[in-house]
Amino acid sequence: MENELASNYALALFELTKPNEYQAYLSAWELALSSLKEEGWIPFLASYSISSNEKYEAMDKVYSFPKAKEFLNFLKVVVSHHRVELLPEIGQIYRSKVNDALGIKEGVLFSATALEEGEVKKIEESISKKLGYQVYLRTKVDHTLLGGVKVNIDGKVYDGTLRSRLQELKRSLKGGSR
Repeated sequence: MENELASNYALALFELTKPNEYQAYLSAWELALSSLKEEGWIPFLASYSISSNEKYEAMDKVYSFPKAKEFLNFLKVVVSHHRVELLPEIGQIYRSKVNDALGIKEGVLFSATALEEGEVKKIEESISKKLGYQVYLRTKVDHTLLGGVKVNIDGKVYDGTLRSRLQELKRSLKGGSR
């Protein structure tokens, strides 16, 4: 269940974004979200003891979004309202809204171990070709998988795991021995 406040922020930014700016804003989100992983950045931006001006000056030094001009102002609004912890969820909801507008389906790619970005792109391309529409996959590691991958898009599961292949083999062997 998505946070209503995060959804409201994402919707506000989405409505301000022109369709020809979607990719630039998605790139800005990626940069912003990766910077939040830097140690000390979230506590700094979330601190009540640091003035807004000090935060804004630091943000101006860290961020530059020439193709997404209003994005930095949006981040400043979120920071000024002490909602820094919502940024990852706002970014995810924003991405979903952009993908819906562009006709891109989102899904989750489960694998036994972390996959390289190139591997994920190949899987996205393969599934996109098979389904006839563009697919964007978020990755999750599922240690219960023996190997292979499983993809969930709109509640439909495409299972290419080793476990499912073994189960298919078992069923065929049982069926063939009658």
